[in-house]
Amino acid sequence: MFSFKNLRKSALTFIVVLLSLQFGHSQTMIPLPAHASVYTGNIRGMWFTAPVDFVITGLRVPSQAGTGLQYIQVFKINDNVPVVYATTSTNFTSLGIVYGATNGVIQSVNIPISAGDKIGVVGQAGTGNSYGTVSGSSNIDGYPITLARIGYQGNMTTTGIANYWTEPSSSSISRVEVYYTTCSTAVTQNPVSKTVCENTQATFSITAADATVYKWQVDEGSGFFNLTNGTNYAGATTNTLSVNNTPASFNGYQYRCMAYKNSSSSTSCVDTSNIVTLTVNGLVKTDPLAPKDTTCIHSTKDIELKGTGAITNYTWQKFNTTTGLYEDIVQAPPYIFVGNILRIAGVPDTLDGTKFRCIVDGICNNTTSTELQLTVSTVPKVSVPPTDVLADHGDDVFFEVQASAAGARYQWQAAAPDTFVNINDGGIYQGVKTTRLYIKGVSRVQDNFKFRCIVNGTPACNAPGDTSSFGILNVNPPASVNGLSDNDALILYPNPTTGAELYIKTIGSLAVRDLKYKVVDKTGRTMLIGNISSAGMTKIDIGRLSADLYLVEIIGVGNEVLAKSRFTKL
Repeated sequence: MFSFKNLRKSALTFIVVLLSLQFGHSQTMIPLPAHASVYTGNIRGMWFTAPVDFVITGLRVPSQAGTGLQYIQVFKINDNVPVVYATTSTNFTSLGIVYGATNGVIQSVNIPISAGDKIGVVGQAGTGNSYGTVSGSSNIDGYPITLARIGYQGNMTTTGIANYWTEPSSSSISRVEVYYTTCSTAVTQNPVSKTVCENTQATFSITAADATVYKWQVDEGSGFFNLTNGTNYAGATTNTLSVNNTPASFNGYQYRCMAYKNSSSSTSCVDTSNIVTLTVNGLVKTDPLAPKDTTCIHSTKDIELKGTGAITNYTWQKFNTTTGLYEDIVQAPPYIFVGNILRIAGVPDTLDGTKFRCIVDGICNNTTSTELQLTVSTVPKVSVPPTDVLADHGDDVFFEVQASAAGARYQWQAAAPDTFVNINDGGIYQGVKTTRLYIKGVSRVQDNFKFRCIVNGTPACNAPGDTSSFGILNVNPPASVNGLSDNDALILYPNPTTGAELYIKTIGSLAVRDLKYKVVDKTGRTMLIGNISSAGMTKIDIGRLSADLYLVEIIGVGNEVLAKSRFTKL
């Protein structure tokens, strides 16, 4: 791109072979008379007085002039009155030259012209001129102009013509297509996209020719609109826009600048810059970690740190109680790094009470999280199971269990005879989720009921718990023979007993000869065996038995069990 203005012919050293200009405005051709004939020889052209400011943007010798290369020159006549042939003048300023350009192709130029300038244009295709007869006036942007004959007695050289003359008496001109725009405003240097850190400054600048007013615009995602100066913007109406204390929310905003020729709000003479993008790298900010957290031994624990900003790296650390310092964690069992998550697989009990934190690096800054202290809960075990309970009808009793770890959870179950189910508080049961199960007002019907407890860890520890052995509820019959009912078939007394003697009373069909008794312990081992007295009252010696719960069975002639009952030796 070449622009020539106010250059003396003697100082001109440029040869315009091909001029290219990216102009943001539409161009118009100065109307010419129709082609009439071809003159071959010396270069000819036309001249006129500019009625307004405008810019010549293109030049071409019409194809009717021939097929030769194009030779064109635009110059400003400095004589107050252009000289008339055969007088010649060198008092002109060359504004642009096209030398040896491809035939038929419009040559892009950028030649500003001011109102009142007397402009001469000469051009040939090879040595051919396209003549036309002027009838009436032509115009520039609607303003009338008169095209008149101008020439040079020779052909154009690389430095242009040596002199000029005019010929007012001739109505013929040599036709040269002149393209123009009345708007000379043009952005000559576009802004560039910027990347900044949050809360810092970004600037965008442009350079524009023939511009006095600037309007910066922004597109926040819904289209461009004009900016005004304020908290985050300065220079919104200058060629340099400053974005101050840039918020992270401005990331991805697009900007452009409108360059105007004057202060008019009209867009008839305006050029628009390229669109640029603002990239904002946010400052790293993190949510606090929970001060304390709990997990279960041998489980998988995730410690997650939530953060925002342009984050590049996470470095997890744990506190060394020996050195009193935090140390980087190496990605090796049990630790796995998953982005912003520290995963501990198969948590060992050695991490109980360990403190963790994370250093987060970003493009613009880094920050250190708050610390988290991890409690590792062990899986509770039953340390003391429930024991058998002996009670009288109507007594209040309890079963008790103890666990090996604090914070355990409990669930009591009952079975009658062998299928265990969870029981709930209410009715005769209280404390079903505690270490001690209370049973109110037991009855003979509950004799031989079994009770056990499921012990689990804390809610944070969902590993399988431990199940206790069961304790048996034994509900005594009446304590003396006199209180026995004739309907009872087998009665043991005293029960419980602290002595060496136990009486077996058989009633009804059991008070017959040839029946035997057998005393069995809880493991099923036979401890004593003997004959039932036909008198209905049998005394047995239990002095050798240790304190425990025993079962007495009445055995028939065919070794079948006819009846059984329990007693406790204290």
